[in-house]
Amino acid sequence: MELEDVKKLIAFDKETMQKVTDVYEKKASVIKAIAKEKDEIADSTWQDVEKKVQERKAELDQKIAQDKVISEKEYARMAKAMEDKFNSKKAEWEQVLFDNSVK
Repeated sequence: MELEDVKKLIAFDKETMQKVTDVYEKKASVIKAIAKEKDEIADSTWQDVEKKVQERKAELDQKIAQDKVISEKEYARMAKAMEDKFNSKKAEWEQVLFDNSVK
């Protein structure tokens, strides 16, 4: 009977070792799946961030272009106003300079 018990023990040991091996393989598979999902989530998140950055950049580029047009118009208006004032006062200023140099 002892031989039968040893055979049963060996069979039980083999069965248990197979179960342990299966559990380790399943654990390794789960760890790989988790790592893959983590990478996919990270990639997806970075893609979302990059998309939002590009959208915001486009908005800011458009705002800068609009502000540039406004600034150029304001500059042209102010330059014209200064030129008109200079032209209207030119003769008077020349006379003042002449009068002050002759005195």
